Amino acid sequence: MTRLWRENVSGCLRVLLCALAAAFFASACGPPQPKVPLETILYERPAVSGKKLLIVLLPGNGDNPSAFEKHGLIDAVRKRGISADLVAVNAHLGYYLDGSIFRRLKEDVIGPARAGGYDRIWLAGNSLGAYGSLAYLDGHAGDVAGVVLLGPFVGEKETIEEVRRAGGLRNWDPGHVEPSDWKRRLMILLKEYQRNPGKYPPIYLGYGKFDRFAVSQRFLADILPADRVIELKGGHEWWTWSRIWEQFLDRGIIK
Repeated sequence: MTRLWRENVSGCLRVLLCALAAAFFASACGPPQPKVPLETILYERPAVSGKKLLIVLLPGNGDNPSAFEKHGLIDAVRKRGISADLVAVNAHLGYYLDGSIFRRLKEDVIGPARAGGYDRIWLAGNSLGAYGSLAYLDGHAGDVAGVVLLGPFVGEKETIEEVRRAGGLRNWDPGHVEPSDWKRRLMILLKEYQRNPGKYPPIYLGYGKFDRFAVSQRFLADILPADRVIELKGGHEWWTWSRIWEQFLDRGIIK
């Protein structure tokens, strides 16, 4: 789809992204090496006429792209008669560590999809993939029609407390933020979303009540419309995410 390309990423960014990996999982040793283009699994609908809808699925760390089929998310779309193609992307940790994830998504998946006639593209992901789906909106909000976040990591407790002490995102002054500071950049994205939500596609959030990242997820829930948030009894696991996905589909959010 595109020629070989590799970004130069500072050592500082590598350290910060390793910290992100550690936040998600106890061990992030030996991540796979990124490939160009991104590998994908395409689940096509039967040929139909009319406008084309694509759902792009980003997996969590340690998950294969086939996990979405294994845990019933593809079937859930088909059973509800949603006229959409789905593409599960092998966006593993290596792409986050070398800083190329968002360029690869743009150049290898979303750009070609738009050029190929898809007029509505949704992003959805679990865990690390949910973080990637949200962070993609920083600079690419116009590319997608909506985002579904399943158990995302939104920020560390210290950063959230800093924002709360300032009186919330509207009053929080992030000061100078380096491009490599993904934690504060994500908060700046949320600050801008709260200030001007119409600039962004709808964001849907689902998480388990006992998710280890529930503090940051509730922080995000507080700035989203209530009807775009689902909290279920459960943890940071597929059992919870599959049920949240089904509930969102039953609401007819993707169409």
